[in-house]
Amino acid sequence: MCLFVRIVKRSSSNIIESAFKTISIRLKIMPTPHCDIKAVTGKTITGFIFLISLLFLCAPLAAEDPPTSLPPSVQSHFNAPPVEIGHSTYRKFGFRIYNVSLWARDKNWDPHQPFALKLHYTRDLSKGTLVDTAIDDIRDQNVADDATITRWQAVLNQDMPDVEEDDELIGLYLPGHSSMLFYNGKQIASIDDKALSKAFFDIWLGDQADEDMRNDLLGRSGD
Repeated sequence: MCLFVRIVKRSSSNIIESAFKTISIRLKIMPTPHCDIKAVTGKTITGFIFLISLLFLCAPLAAEDPPTSLPPSVQSHFNAPPVEIGHSTYRKFGFRIYNVSLWARDKNWDPHQPFALKLHYTRDLSKGTLVDTAIDDIRDQNVADDATITRWQAVLNQDMPDVEEDDELIGLYLPGHSSMLFYNGKQIASIDDKALSKAFFDIWLGDQADEDMRNDLLGRSGD
C-alpha cells in the first residue's frame, strides 16, 4: 500500500512539473520549479488540473485571422477581382485547425461560375493526414465505388503537400476546365477528373457538408 502511495505521489509530481513547464512556455512568465513530493496534496493536484484544463480550453478561443485577398496567381483567373462570400473555422476536439473562406466574382455564389476555397492552416499537418481526411469525407458522399476512391486517393497523394502553421492551400474551381491547387500562392497541381473535383469541393459546399460551415461560407449564417 505504501509503495502504491509513493508511486502515485511520484506520478503526481511529474504531472505538476510538466504542467509548470507548459505554463512557463505558453505564458512566459515564470521558470519551471522543482516539485517537492512531500508538498503535493490533493488540493494542489486538483488546482493544477483545473489550470491545465483552462489552458487547453482557451487555446482555440484566440482571435481568428481576418480574411485577406487571394494571391495574384489566383485572382488572374477571374474577370474581376473576386470578393469573399463568407468564411468559417474548422476545429477538432476544440482546437482550431484551419480557417476557410469562399471567394467568387460577387456575393451570390454560383457553382457554375469560377470560385475559390482558401484554407489557412493554424496547425502543422502531414500530407497523409490531409489526404486521409479528404478521402474519408468524399467516401461519406457515396458518389463513387471503392476502385474510384482508391484512384482518387492516389491522385491526391501526388498533389497534396505537407502544411505548416500559416500555410495556405487554395482550390480554384473553373467550370469546364481543370481545377487547380495552389500552395502559398504557387500552383502545384491541376485536377482533370471533373467528378473528383466536384467531390473535393463538396467537402465544404455539398449537401452533406457540415451545415454550419456551409452556411458560413455561403454567407447565410444570419438566416
